Amino acid sequence: MKLKTLALTAFAAALILSGCGKKNTNPDNGNLLPDNSTMAKTILKFQPVLQPFYFDNTAGGTVATPLGTKVSFIPNAFVDSTGKVINDKVFIQIREAYKRSEMIMLDLHTIDDNKKLLGSAGMIYLNATYKGKNINVKSGLSDGSVIVKMPYDSSNTSGNNIFINFYPLPQNDNVWVRYKAVSTSGNDSISVAGNPAKNVLNLNKVYNWINADHFYHAGSQLTDVTLTTFDNPTAAQTRAYVIFRDDKAILPLYQQSDNKYYATGVPVGYNAYLLVITVRYDKMWASLKAISTTPNITADMRMVEYPDTDFKILMEKLDK
Repeated sequence: MKLKTLALTAFAAALILSGCGKKNTNPDNGNLLPDNSTMAKTILKFQPVLQPFYFDNTAGGTVATPLGTKVSFIPNAFVDSTGKVINDKVFIQIREAYKRSEMIMLDLHTIDDNKKLLGSAGMIYLNATYKGKNINVKSGLSDGSVIVKMPYDSSNTSGNNIFINFYPLPQNDNVWVRYKAVSTSGNDSISVAGNPAKNVLNLNKVYNWINADHFYHAGSQLTDVTLTTFDNPTAAQTRAYVIFRDDKAILPLYQQSDNKYYATGVPVGYNAYLLVITVRYDKMWASLKAISTTPNITADMRMVEYPDTDFKILMEKLDK
């Protein structure tokens, strides 16, 4: 595995999320599911953990996860809401989604703001707080003040695309937004280490999920998918996806008024899974079907209850 390196001068002090039209009321945990929903409470045990780190702001240094994510800070990088440097330890949280199953459990997909399908090299969530309050990176710092390194498989990615996931309300659908080289000035920027002139990203909103990506089969013929679920699970507690098996590419389906689930822009000619998951009586129910993507895909999905152990095995199947 190689490391894809992002050099950040600022990342979000807070996060506003929007998933399936519902606002997450506890946004600082990197979880896209509405936190008061039955689904969020039931699926929590299957999600990748939110990893805590305490970091000496005055000294600078690096925090690292067992999976290889590394976040490095220069001394005195963080300030409080008044702009005062924090002369103490700050609290860093990292949540990683390097597997398809982890992305699904966090309700993450790989669609960009132009409705194109991406293939993910991995996703990470970052957050920094001090004594329970969100903090900022000090204004005026140069590129390299905060360095984020993400492991990625160079055989499956161009290594040139960085996507920042953000949630502009009142827009309902979260999307990945790519930023190109529009400016090398300003305090809020992200650059790809080694080639900052080509990849400078201006951050002037609230961001937290970072995705190292490439476009997935951009030249392929595209088609539509229609799923029918016979028992009509509640939309608020249900998610449906097309999951491609040769890459980390995930396309969500959305329920319409006829209770069917629809998706567009699906590349033709690839092996994939159709997955529907729902929560009923605090239990996980699911339907998984292996397919080859052909024009005008239709499928009938019958939901089955899965005990926790069996549901974990089902999700692990997505990663093989």
